[in-house]
Amino acid sequence: MNGDASGASTGREAADLTSLPFSGERKDYMKLISYLDPFTATKKALRGWYDREYIIENNPVKIAAITARMERTTGSVGSTPVKGGRPSREDTLVNGITARDQLLTEYKETEQTHKAIEDAFNRLPQDQQHMLWTMYVENEEGQGYKSLMQELYLEKSEVFRRVNKALEKLTHALYW
Repeated sequence: MNGDASGASTGREAADLTSLPFSGERKDYMKLISYLDPFTATKKALRGWYDREYIIENNPVKIAAITARMERTTGSVGSTPVKGGRPSREDTLVNGITARDQLLTEYKETEQTHKAIEDAFNRLPQDQQHMLWTMYVENEEGQGYKSLMQELYLEKSEVFRRVNKALEKLTHALYW
């Protein structure tokens, strides 16, 4: 496939995910991207800070709600199924178990990832933490660098130089 989302040609061949040996596993593809470009992966990790916090905070509540719904389900397992289908209790239980397991897996993976990023982030000096936080986490409509320019009385190129230095340190703390 050639081009970007608008259909215009970018001059590079885009990877066809279906032809990759791990095409069925998006996570494996993302790990490959992270391996090939850890700086982009670090930026993405910082940008996803609040998303991870939301998952860590809300998935236990969702899991508890699913468990309660499964426990409230009435009817007996193994009753005579309706012609052409299974009893609704079994459907509810199977769907509930599947949803609960997916949420639990997402929660554990997210918690582990967030802890690793937070630990690496906290090892940085305060000024670098602030720059990365402003640039990638609290970045309002792509204007983080402007906030840093005004706050630190720096030129745009100097802000990006310092942010890139901090990003490099964070990336090394995360991946090496």
